[in-house]
Amino acid sequence: MSNCYIQTAFTFILTAPEAILLRAAIAACDFAMEERQADDTATFWADLPQTFRDLFPPVNDDLLSGFISIFSDPQWPCLDTNFTFSEKEEGHVVVFGSSDQFSSDAVAAVLEKVVTTSLPIIISYAMHDDKYRPDAFGGGGFIIDKTGTHWIHTGDLHDLAKFSPRLVIQTNTPEGSLFWNTTNGFGNLESATTFTEEEASKYDLPIANDQPEWVQLPKQAA
Repeated sequence: MSNCYIQTAFTFILTAPEAILLRAAIAACDFAMEERQADDTATFWADLPQTFRDLFPPVNDDLLSGFISIFSDPQWPCLDTNFTFSEKEEGHVVVFGSSDQFSSDAVAAVLEKVVTTSLPIIISYAMHDDKYRPDAFGGGGFIIDKTGTHWIHTGDLHDLAKFSPRLVIQTNTPEGSLFWNTTNGFGNLESATTFTEEEASKYDLPIANDQPEWVQLPKQAA
């Protein structure tokens, strides 16, 4: 037998309205994990901030259904994280979080919804075991920005495709080289779709005046 831990400690600053939403989300998680009756839920829902109720309208008869639907497991909307809030000048709030068994997916799901201006939010965590077991040690994290949540995991180290050469499709014109984007066609290199060697072997080259060809990206561009 061994014990596995996912530990974290993080801090970020929110606007006062965002902090109100996060506090309400934490309370809603705690309440949703309890055995509850419809009347209890109605009373709890009525006491939540209007901004929270507007953000998570019910999707069925359960008034909390709109909120708990954001979790990968709506039956277990648990953050497993201790949050403290400290008021800061100019209408901002410092949030500190810590956990010995961090539910990273759940916390990210909540923060992506309630934080809209105080971005980016960056959180990392460590994974360890009280026994020496291969691959039991590692970590990861996520960053939430205006485009969504982006993850990094030590498990990615075993996905060799992430480190394989990246290829783009290039064609030449009198004005210079253009690169293929599977959505918008040929354009600049920054917007090009990249392919692994395996993906390229299964993809038909598009038609252009100058015969397109596969080009390997430099490592820094990939």
